[in-house]
Amino acid sequence: QVFDKRIKEEEAFETEFGVPVIARIPLVGRKWNTRRGKRSPVAVGFRDRGLLILESFRTLRSNLKFFEVGKQLKTILVTSPLPREGKSVTSVNLALSLVMAGNRVVILEADLRRPMAPGYLGVKNDIGLSTVLAGGIALGNALQLVPLDAFLSKDVRRGAGHVNGVPLERNLC
Repeated sequence: QVFDKRIKEEEAFETEFGVPVIARIPLVGRKWNTRRGKRSPVAVGFRDRGLLILESFRTLRSNLKFFEVGKQLKTILVTSPLPREGKSVTSVNLALSLVMAGNRVVILEADLRRPMAPGYLGVKNDIGLSTVLAGGIALGNALQLVPLDAFLSKDVRRGAGHVNGVPLERNLC
């Protein structure tokens, strides 16, 4: 026990780093995909409103809004030191919850070895960050609109409607 230096409780994290924990996202399972290779509706998307994990992402979105008092938060970085810790699932679900609140969001997949976001979002992975960095395409031409029908229920899409005159479907790239 003395040699175990891992932080296992929120209070220990807050004490150690002097910052608050703004949300806690529960573990859904070891695999984010179903056996048939399709996205798990539990891990990505807001089609079923009653899931605990989705409420956790709404809490994260709301708490981020609380912390941007006096300044507008424009960039959020989701990272971790190891693979398979939920960076892509967190990024995608946070982006979807921000879109539901009327924000325009661009997800930049920076994992050049194992990009997961394109698969979760149902967009092509043949043009991306590496193509832009290599000078093969301009950033604006690399952006792809995400088809929100696969992730948001009809009543959520209808309730969000237009944001600043822009249809909700144009708010996530």
